Amino acid sequence: MVKLLHNLAGLDKLYQTLMCWIGNHVRILMAGLTPSVTVNHK
Repeated sequence: MVKLLHNLAGLDKLYQTLMCWIGNHVRILMAGLTPSVTVNHK
């Protein structure tokens, strides 16, 4: 049982890291796309 909880804690940490990583990349992509989008709308 303790081992299972330890594994879940490890997965949670991995999940948080993955979400943070994805979030950063999405923000970079959005920042890169935004100028072209605003130019197209004008």
